[in-house]
Amino acid sequence: MKRFFKNAAFKAFAVAAGFLLFGSLLSFGLRGGSSPLNSLVALVFSPLQGVCTWGVNHFRDALKYFESSAALRTELEKAKNEVAALQERVVDYDEQQQKLSLYEEFLEIKRENPKYDFQEASIIAWSSNGSYDTFTLNRGTLAGIKVQNPVLLGYRLAGVVVKADLTSCVVQTVLNPALHVGVYETATLEVGTLSTAEELSREGYCSIQNLQRSTSISAAGLICTSGLGGVFPKNLIIGTVREIRDDEQALSAIAVIEPAIDFSNLRDVFVLRAF
Repeated sequence: MKRFFKNAAFKAFAVAAGFLLFGSLLSFGLRGGSSPLNSLVALVFSPLQGVCTWGVNHFRDALKYFESSAALRTELEKAKNEVAALQERVVDYDEQQQKLSLYEEFLEIKRENPKYDFQEASIIAWSSNGSYDTFTLNRGTLAGIKVQNPVLLGYRLAGVVVKADLTSCVVQTVLNPALHVGVYETATLEVGTLSTAEELSREGYCSIQNLQRSTSISAAGLICTSGLGGVFPKNLIIGTVREIRDDEQALSAIAVIEPAIDFSNLRDVFVLRAF
């Protein structure tokens, strides 16, 4: 607004308005008539009156512009707030849908295995090295969680608790090279041990090492827990076979497994406290 009063158009308008005021006073002093002086005044100040009228209208339009701009800014700000509120509601809805899906799977498992004892938990941190081989949950011993408790997403095995304090616990996932799980392939019933190599873990895969070169396991085979060792219940899903590789150094074969869980989107899980 200050810039408007300082610009050349406004200054010209002010000068013209001064002349018009002077002319009006002069005309009033002469009280009309058709004297040469009246004619001269009319001749000089009539154009100025038109300029001043234009200036007044222009000034009025400028004020309306500023008023409408302020109203527009207010409406835009209101619209932005409404959009932000809707986005928050969408995020909340998506989170609730994910939790609903999780609990639906949990209830199905619970119906089929009434002796299973679960504790719901949420991930609060991932491994500091940027991989998906370890995460921390917001539940600990106060919630009945112990070391070696399996961690599940529905029927899928996420990992196992390796450390627990009062209010949190640390979980090694199936992508962790330190985790060993007895498994089998559902079509051939061939058994093995999940023992992931570090290079595969970095790629987001786990593996079954030391298979016979003549293994019957093939790509797309389903890998589940065998239940051997007593740490994990039988038939939890690990993932599917991506490919079979020959291990030239060990004269054996390796089954590369793609996990059934997308760890990049994992948020909530269930800890199996007893089975």
